[in-house]
Amino acid sequence: MVWFKTVPSLGHHARWGLTTAIAISGCLVTLAGAFLASDRAHSLARQAFERKSEQLATEVTRRLTLPSAGLRGARGAFVASERVDYREFITLIGSLDLASEFPGVRGFGWIEPVRRAEVARLLADMRAEGQPPFEFRESPDNRNDLLYVVRYMEPYALNPNSVGIDAGSVPAARAAIEQAIDQNRPVLSSPITLQRGSQSLPSLIMFLPVYQG
Repeated sequence: MVWFKTVPSLGHHARWGLTTAIAISGCLVTLAGAFLASDRAHSLARQAFERKSEQLATEVTRRLTLPSAGLRGARGAFVASERVDYREFITLIGSLDLASEFPGVRGFGWIEPVRRAEVARLLADMRAEGQPPFEFRESPDNRNDLLYVVRYMEPYALNPNSVGIDAGSVPAARAAIEQAIDQNRPVLSSPITLQRGSQSLPSLIMFLPVYQG
């Protein structure tokens, strides 16, 4: 806004001042309108961002809740049966529609805790079940006596290199496994990079304990 002193007569200078004041006022109104439009645009953008954030949070929560429900269902099958073998596990996971029921989930597995001295026996049992060829693998610096070996992982096509891995030799996975066992609840690991052929896939793994007896 532009302020003027009182002008005694409407001479040339007064008319110039008035015209200039109107022109400046017009600019100010235009600028104010632009600022208002800009504020409105920012407000709309902020509202859109907040909506997207809420939608994303809801979807993340849903995608984390669904695997937990799936794990509980699988645990129920293990508890109800004296022993779930390889073929039964394939049938169990094969009955699921991962893409629609568990979006983002690459598969479900079974991890067996075993002492290092018993690994050879476990691997022999796994091969006797008719599983595709696999090798026992662990981190080179793993010195733990209690191992957590991936016994089953389905669908195999999406997880061809998972069986036989000592998940407990990966610190982030071991921490989540031990927390799940201690607290008897699903626990999500911190980010873990999984190798699938030549691909490195940043992943999260959820663990749920199954107790015997």
